[in-house]
Amino acid sequence: MKPKHVRYPLLIISLLFAFAAKADGYNVSGKIIRPDGGDLESRAVSFNLEVLSPDSTCVVYQETINNLDMGGSKGRFNLVLGSGTRVYSSGDMPLEKVISNSATLTCKGGGSFTPGPADERSLRISFYDGTAWQSFAAQKLKAVPFATESQNAQSANKLGNYDSTSLLRVDGGTAPAMTPTQMAALLSVVGDYDKFIKTETDPTVKAFAKASLPTCAAGSILTSNGTTLSCVTDTTGNNFALPTGTSGQVLKHNGTQWVAGALAITEVSNLNAELTSKLSKAAMPSCGPQETMYYNSVGDSMNCQAIALSLAGDVTGTHNATQVTRLRGVNVSAATPTSGQVLRYNGTDWVPATVPTGTGTVTSIAAGTGLTGGTITATGTLSLANTGVTAGSYGSATQIPSFTVDAQGRLTSAGGTTVNIISGVTSANAYITVANGSTAPSITANVGTTANTLAAGNDARFSDARTPAGTAGGDLSGTYPNPTIAKIQGKPVNVSAGYFDGGSLVYDSALAAWKTTNPCDSGWTLINKGDPFCAQKLSSTGTNFAASMTQCLNAGGKLCDLQQAVGLCQSDFIATDTSLWIGQLSDNSSAHVILCSAASNTWSAGAFTFGTTQDGSLPIVPYCCKNRR
Repeated sequence: MKPKHVRYPLLIISLLFAFAAKADGYNVSGKIIRPDGGDLESRAVSFNLEVLSPDSTCVVYQETINNLDMGGSKGRFNLVLGSGTRVYSSGDMPLEKVISNSATLTCKGGGSFTPGPADERSLRISFYDGTAWQSFAAQKLKAVPFATESQNAQSANKLGNYDSTSLLRVDGGTAPAMTPTQMAALLSVVGDYDKFIKTETDPTVKAFAKASLPTCAAGSILTSNGTTLSCVTDTTGNNFALPTGTSGQVLKHNGTQWVAGALAITEVSNLNAELTSKLSKAAMPSCGPQETMYYNSVGDSMNCQAIALSLAGDVTGTHNATQVTRLRGVNVSAATPTSGQVLRYNGTDWVPATVPTGTGTVTSIAAGTGLTGGTITATGTLSLANTGVTAGSYGSATQIPSFTVDAQGRLTSAGGTTVNIISGVTSANAYITVANGSTAPSITANVGTTANTLAAGNDARFSDARTPAGTAGGDLSGTYPNPTIAKIQGKPVNVSAGYFDGGSLVYDSALAAWKTTNPCDSGWTLINKGDPFCAQKLSSTGTNFAASMTQCLNAGGKLCDLQQAVGLCQSDFIATDTSLWIGQLSDNSSAHVILCSAASNTWSAGAFTFGTTQDGSLPIVPYCCKNRR
């Protein structure tokens, strides 16, 4: 049953703000009245305080104060803004800096806010009463907090005992920080500045170079070796520009200059020698459909011959019209499947069927016929019941074992039947030879290449023996003797999506084909621990229980149960030393989490309040789970 969200028509009766220069922050007082008119007096109430821009669109500071005992308080509370656990502060500034109007502030979630000299701040308070978070409209921060700004304003125009007209400033730029050494150097310049001011009497390039520039001839260029300047000949010449070529040409050097031209076979080293021993395409015949190529040793040539093969086993038809009618000897139904169905064995045939869905829990197992040990409700062992069969071996050189089986497949009796010794075994023709026919006959097949012998597979007496070859058809593709099943009952098999651990082959009516499917939706990972399930990590930062549960529901899953969470730890799906919520409540004010040490596949459990987002330095991260598709 979902918790009922209670609306509070009247939250804060009064807000009193007080600030002391050496205190922790600003005092905030108020009173909370429940919808039934009574006072809120819970033993553990969590508060969330947010400082906002004047228009309440930018959060510049946020802190939480957890587990405030309001028992016997008649709904009254007194908080100190600045004493709680800081969740966010613009630029990691102290609270008094955030409230001042001296700097641009960054907003939680992005953006910025530049306060004006007279801008105020707003305060928004939310609280958790053990059932749901209640948020209320922001209220203006006035009076005492902005007395801080008044004090700052009094000293803004002075530095120590010096006013602004007595200080050095940079107009239109930013003054850099100076070290004591740099300040001493600056004072030295100020004390004897005329030593540092020189007038150039010869402002020509030659005088500036402090050396005579060489006179270069036509076609030369000026270069430097790092010390002096000298003239060198321009080696690029008129051939420096690349020639203009056409499609397929390459850049070649003809001994004088670079030119564009086609690449001839003779210009590739050893190409003719490599191609000399290769078979020319012109020597190969052009075979038609349903033909295979073979070598004719008499004419020393390659010829074409038609293929006509009959198929058997799990496929029927001919090699160019093959159809899969059975799988492992079991017939495949000719019924047309619909979208989402799978092949299922019904005891006689493979037929298209819809996969049943549903969940449940086995609560007890009873012992059926032939079993002992039931009924089991928690743990136990089922064993096979003894029958009237005596343990031992049956059958011998003169006896054949005989057995009686009941409807459950159990042996209910066993014995032996004496058999007669074969005698007088003879052969009616020369193809089979029988030796020692009276007691222990030895039968030999006479294989040879002459009359009255059995022919071997490579016997020359076979006039048209060959291994099946050529292109496969029907439900098969590829070539013989190793075709590939490309269809089932004429419907294509589409594996473009790849193969998935735990996946299945389903029929897609939109594609009119069988296709492979991932057991998990996009973004989810299959975890093969216990009963396989799909998992997803929704956030890298900690969130409280309510927000984590909402994220999982929005993603189509749920918070993982204890068994699934342990499976995530043991499969190294979770980062080392990470806490996660589990969907197992202990009371109305706390929820269970586990801490994974994925590197050693260990875990430990704990309980934290609903509003908790952090366990020491370890964030409680939301992980979600759901069943496979």
